[in-house]
Amino acid sequence: MNVQNLTLQKSRFFERFLLQFYFRLIGSHTYRKNRFCDKQGNFVSFAQFWKSGFRSLMSSFLKLLNYSPAHPWIPYAAAHAIATQLHQKSVVLEFGSGRSTLWLAHQCRHVYSMEHSPFWFTKLKNALQKAQIDNVSLIFCREESSSRNFLRGLDQKFDLIIIDGKFRLSSFLTSLPYIKPGGFIYVDDTDRKWFDEDLSQIVSYVERNFNRDLTVYTDFVSQDFCVRQGMLVVVE
Repeated sequence: MNVQNLTLQKSRFFERFLLQFYFRLIGSHTYRKNRFCDKQGNFVSFAQFWKSGFRSLMSSFLKLLNYSPAHPWIPYAAAHAIATQLHQKSVVLEFGSGRSTLWLAHQCRHVYSMEHSPFWFTKLKNALQKAQIDNVSLIFCREESSSRNFLRGLDQKFDLIIIDGKFRLSSFLTSLPYIKPGGFIYVDDTDRKWFDEDLSQIVSYVERNFNRDLTVYTDFVSQDFCVRQGMLVVVE
């Protein structure tokens, strides 16, 4: 390979990298006007931008280099609020597995994580084995009824329930009897309620029944320089 061809290859690699940098970190994002507001158009506060913006930008840059920080893909402020409520005796139920599952495993005694996708189920199962994490029960739930049947046979109440899977409305309604008094329910992606019927019904239910005990978090997320929204509810 001559010097001219090598220089051309390096130039093209640099061009591709710059394009990825622009579209992943700077350009507009799906269903958003820009990367500083969520999908409903709610802009992140200046305080949160100052606190989380650079962190999100750096984690997104590292993603281009195939490095994944151990942080859930939810708003930073929501993750912080969840972490402050969990302790070594906490038991968590999660609908929708992912990086949050690995993160939660280090925050509590046990995690029951339900996943409908065979791909993500296998991927997470391998990730748990590789990390030698043994306090996660990973349950494959292809159908809506699978989670209901599993919970009926499980004599367990939960300190935290996370709604972030495929069957969100069904998961939310099914899980309500299984939350401990004073426990928490976190609903992710609540800024998608205007085009997701399940989320719209969940948000309406929460606002009617838990209005005094809910907190909405609008903040940047890890590994994707954009703003998302989540809702944390206290169940008395």
